Formats: sequence, structure tokens, C-alpha cells
Amino acid sequence: MGYTHYWYRVREIQPEIFRNIVNDFKRIIPSLKQLDVKLAGWDGTGEPELTDDLVAFNGAKNCGHPHVPLSIPWPVEHPKPGVAPNGLDAKVGVWFAGDLLCQRACDGDCSYETFYFPRVEDEKNSIRFGKYVFNSCKTAFRPYDLAVTAFLLIAKYHLGDDILISSDGNIECWRDAINIVRGELGYEVNFDLDEERRKIKKLEEIRRREQEEQEERERRSFKAKLRLYGVPEDSKAQIALIRKIIKGLCPTLHVRNDRGTAWGWVKISGSGEWGEFNEHEREVLESLGLRPGWNSCGIPPEDRMFWLVKWMQLGLHLRKS
Repeated sequence: MGYTHYWYRVREIQPEIFRNIVNDFKRIIPSLKQLDVKLAGWDGTGEPELTDDLVAFNGAKNCGHPHVPLSIPWPVEHPKPGVAPNGLDAKVGVWFAGDLLCQRACDGDCSYETFYFPRVEDEKNSIRFGKYVFNSCKTAFRPYDLAVTAFLLIAKYHLGDDILISSDGNIECWRDAINIVRGELGYEVNFDLDEERRKIKKLEEIRRREQEEQEERERRSFKAKLRLYGVPEDSKAQIALIRKIIKGLCPTLHVRNDRGTAWGWVKISGSGEWGEFNEHEREVLESLGLRPGWNSCGIPPEDRMFWLVKWMQLGLHLRKS
């Protein structure tokens, strides 16, 4: 929870375009400094990283502003421009989770969440929406929020609809950034936050439909596997088959339907006095992909068919005769 900006962008930005974005951002840094926006590296120390492949910055941890209590800040609908020299001067009330601010301010530490914008997003760590990947930055309306919004406006100018932007704030919370970009860079900034949100909503609806279609394909594929291998639908029959498989690999293991509120679970225990597993029993269960504890191992009802299909695919000869 906290005041956040969101964006959806193409995974890879062309080198020349990214270079132009970075160079334009560098041009507005003197104006940000005049407004008492103190930038630092990703962790709030050192210098911002502004290269041809990565932009990463944060507010300065040791910013020199007074140390004051501020809790989960949120801006009013029409905030004042600039930065409050003292966080208490910006506090005008509360919202349900914290303090309401009329101006960007900090509690004596201008750092918060890292703004991270690489030229090429990591494929493995990306949340995909078609050609777009998702990212966000929670600024808590600290002074560096102005740098974040200005950078995103610059990126929007150069990328067009290859980046879509949303925010917890309204357009008035972006007014400072719009004025800086327009004044320093001469851009005609036609940033329509509501239109951006409509485009994002449409994008998210497309992704939701694609996910539903993928889930339906997976369900059909799984059901086809159940039919192929003859996995029974009856709970007792499934548990009996699981017992046959496990006991066939290790006769000393005890496999049964659990009791009481755990009915439907497959309970597996070892041959020890207290049900503890010996080394061989543990090895068998681990080879099946299960994770035995000291004296018990369980399979929940919703996983029974999954494990039966998986073990059949491993060549355990489980097809019903």
C-alpha cells in the first residue's frame, strides 16, 4: 500500500530512442535540483545511474530535510507545486491508511522505492501483457516523485503508445512534471491520464481473456491425460491407486485415507515406531516428487489426480488394465 505510478512498456527499447530519453532527462535535472529534489542511486546513496542501458535512481537517503513523523503519505487532489521544506508543513489531514499531503515531502529520508527503467526488461522477471511488460514505482509522494513523473512523461513523448502510464494520483499530481518538461524541453505535452487508463484497462481485459483461454486449454489437456491413463474420478479409487503405486515401490510405507477433518488427504507414514521414515522410504518418496517430513507426508485431495498423471508419465506402468 502506498502512492504508486504504473507503466506498461515494450520489453526492448531501441538504443537511439533510449539514449534520447536519458539525455532529455539529464537536461531537466538542474530544474529538479532548484526545486529541492535530491536524487541518488538506486538505494538512496551515491549518484543516479543514467546510462545508455539503464536508468535507476531514488531520492537521497541523507537529504537534509527535518526528521518528522509521516505515515503512508498520499496527495490531496490539488497539491501545491514544488517540495515542502518540512514534512509537517505539507501534512493537512489523514486518509484511511495514513497522512494526507498538500505538497511533496519526506520524513527526513527522501528515499523510498527504486525507480528502475532498463532499456531491455528481463524476460524472466517480467509480467507480460501482449507486447508490453509491467512495472511500477511506489514513491510515497516524496520529492523524487517529481523526477519519476517527469521521466515517464519524457518516455511517453519518445515512445508514444509503446508505453502506457497509470497512477494513483490524478492529472493535477502530474502538473509540476508537465510544466517542467514543457518549459525545459519545449515539448507540447498532451498527456491524458484518463485515456492512458482506458488503454490499460483494455490491455488488461485482453490479458485476462488470454489467461482464461490458456487455463481452459490446460484443463482440457489435463482431462485428456486423465482419460488416456484411466485415472479414476472416485476419491476412494484414486487413493487406492496411489497406495498401490507407493506400496509397489516400497512395501514398508503405510498409505491410507486420512481421518476426520483431513478426510480425503492421502496420509503416508514410515515403518518406524512413531511413523518415522527410514532412509530408503524417504528416498522413494523424494524420487516421486513428494517432500516427506520426519514421520508423515501428505497429498491433499486437489493434488491426487496431478500426482497420478505425473507418475504415469514417469513410466511407472499405472495404466489400468
